[in-house]
Amino acid sequence: LFGFLAYKARAFAELALTITPPLFQMTIGPGEVWRSSLKVVNTNPYDLTVYASTMNFEAGGEEGQGRFVPILEDDASSYSLAQWIEITPDPIFIPQGKSVDIPFTVRTPQDAEAGGHYAAILVGTRPQNENANGANILVSSQVSSLFLARVNGDVREEGHIKEFRVSRTFYEKSDIDFILRFAN
Repeated sequence: LFGFLAYKARAFAELALTITPPLFQMTIGPGEVWRSSLKVVNTNPYDLTVYASTMNFEAGGEEGQGRFVPILEDDASSYSLAQWIEITPDPIFIPQGKSVDIPFTVRTPQDAEAGGHYAAILVGTRPQNENANGANILVSSQVSSLFLARVNGDVREEGHIKEFRVSRTFYEKSDIDFILRFAN
């Protein structure tokens, strides 16, 4: 019974996990292969098993928000950077206070669309499914390393000013606030 209680107590403790580098910026050509690795550091006072996965990353809104988008079966492989990243799906054991390098490969398809492509490698825990027959609340924690890739080729980049105005109608001083909205 004591081991069971210790496991439950650890499940609710804070999880400390660090991933470096947090950002990869690369320029790559269609058909090229690029290899590197991530370093994951377990700063917890206990051993940890983590898992790595990839997701596409996209911007949203006008405030710079981003979101992770799972790979869908109908995603075009010529555009989906997450599909180009090969990383082990196997469990990765990290002893307490130690780090592990996780190698990965980016294989750009021959028909890769020129321009910007965005993805992330997520590394974290997986929830334990203790009772498959009942209702459970499952929690996992993840950290990510973002990938900003530019595929060589002809790209048409354009945008326009969507709105340009001052924030008030009348000003008594030369301290004027402008509002600019740019659509990309």
